[in-house]
Amino acid sequence: DAIIAEQAIYTMNTYNKSLSKVQLYPRKVETIATFNNIEFDCLVAHEGKFYVASGTTIYEIGLDGSRSVYVDGKDLTYNDGNPINKISQLGFDKFGNVIVYDDDNKAIRRINLV
Repeated sequence: DAIIAEQAIYTMNTYNKSLSKVQLYPRKVETIATFNNIEFDCLVAHEGKFYVASGTTIYEIGLDGSRSVYVDGKDLTYNDGNPINKISQLGFDKFGNVIVYDDDNKAIRRINLV
């Protein structure tokens, strides 16, 4: 996924687990951060930040490479009693709530944050 900001394009590559900044003029590519200690199951860019899911945890990654836990799936309570096993798709609704798809449970879940 990519974010355009400050006359540069920031790209998050889940294959090589890196955040890069691509400056257009003059052309320059700089690796901001690498994340070798985490597996990425899915990725989405939202409001100037990257969000990656690894298992049941969603991390927020800033354009400076900072990473913090955004949602820890172990801390959530579900109406049907089934916990999330693995987030395979991730998105946000127009209110800023997180929408996830748990392929193991074949369930779409909304995590109300606002």
